Amino acid sequence: MDVTESRKAEERMRRLESESQLEVFKATLNTQDEERRRISESLHNGLGQLLYGIKLSMTNLRLKITTDQSEEFEQAIRYTEGLLTEAIRESRSISHELMPTALQEFGLPSAIDDVCKQLNGDIKFHCEYKGLDQRLENYLEIAIFRTVQELMLNVVKHSGATNAKVTISADPSLVLIRVTDNGTGMKNILENSQGIGLTSIRSKISLLNGKVDI
Repeated sequence: MDVTESRKAEERMRRLESESQLEVFKATLNTQDEERRRISESLHNGLGQLLYGIKLSMTNLRLKITTDQSEEFEQAIRYTEGLLTEAIRESRSISHELMPTALQEFGLPSAIDDVCKQLNGDIKFHCEYKGLDQRLENYLEIAIFRTVQELMLNVVKHSGATNAKVTISADPSLVLIRVTDNGTGMKNILENSQGIGLTSIRSKISLLNGKVDI
């Protein structure tokens, strides 16, 4: 085998290895997606419904309290109702985080808009989309959504910003995700911390033949 043939063989091996890694990534992502959906449905249909039923029962019980019963009992019921309301809210939040309904039913823009609404507070997020009129492959939508979600959480946790912008542009050969803010920037944080999810993001993007620039 001459040098040229050896190089061609090496290139074929690298290409096959890259394609194999991508297929493993797709399969892993789809498996995780199915497991998230199963847990999300269990939370919604099981725990969420049970908590809601208890809350209704407590409300009905309070309506039956006669006027000569103690104020302490009334306060206890109000306190319990408050705990149940918070538990219902928390179960819905976890269910949505595991498997956002908007992503399944309406696609990336709707799902990311929901994240923007949830995170809007001290930081005002503005989201723009280009070329996402058509749905992408399922594994790709999941990867993009999780990546954007993690990047936005990093902005909230570490940037000290008051305004942030998320832009996603897509064409048949490229998807560009851009997250900017008016905060302190990420480079100083990266020098002192490794626990902000960027390693995971880089790994996901690399398997999709992409790259992360900061």
